[in-house]
Amino acid sequence: MEPTRRILDEEHLRLLALFHYISGGLTILFSCVFIIHLTFLGLLMSSPNLLGPVPSQGPDPQSVLSVIFTIFAVLIALGIGYGIAQIISGRFLARRRHRTFSLIVAIPNLLLIPYGTLLGVFTLMVLGRESVKNLYTEKT
Repeated sequence: MEPTRRILDEEHLRLLALFHYISGGLTILFSCVFIIHLTFLGLLMSSPNLLGPVPSQGPDPQSVLSVIFTIFAVLIALGIGYGIAQIISGRFLARRRHRTFSLIVAIPNLLLIPYGTLLGVFTLMVLGRESVKNLYTEKT
């Protein structure tokens, strides 16, 4: 491999690692914002009369709040988990290890418009290069 291509590939991987760290941190931060909503739902579940009298007709408010609480908790956990996966992917990119893991983490990034889409596309493009694949095989 020519030296200028290698330097360019290493620089691209370094930048991708940095942006994965940033994206992972932002994903975790954004997911944690919804903990406020989860706390409010927990407060409503502990005292359903907080917002007024409970209607006698319709579904039980406690069961509806429980379903909403569970959905929020799962989404928050998924968001934090994905943010951690992005940070781990950034670390793997920096060390030139586990290329497949970084490819898999890049795919859901495509849905996070606009910066996640750019990061996902660039990650897939860079990791798809034959010269970058050679950098990964040199490490093993």
